[in-house]
Amino acid sequence: MLLERLGRPLATLGWPADRQITAITATLARGWRPASSGRLPTGAAKAEWLAGSITGAWRDLGKPCTERAARRAIDYAAERASRADPGNAVLVHGDAHRCRRL
Repeated sequence: MLLERLGRPLATLGWPADRQITAITATLARGWRPASSGRLPTGAAKAEWLAGSITGAWRDLGKPCTERAARRAIDYAAERASRADPGNAVLVHGDAHRCRRL
């Protein structure tokens, strides 16, 4: 893997948030690749894992939100699982953000 510096951090350019988001998403879209079947979890499997994770975390953290809110999150994960289409799956960096100068 080749890593290259992309230039000045977006946070230092004085751009409004919508322009920063546009730059980030355009950059990420250039890196999208079809996801190889079998090597990564499917969208449905990831959504099902997320639903289970929500249930466990809600219980283990002492029910930090209403049951209704937790149920809604689980329902959204189930909806995502039902709509997952492996034919449209792409591999993309999942943690895009603007960098802050330290």
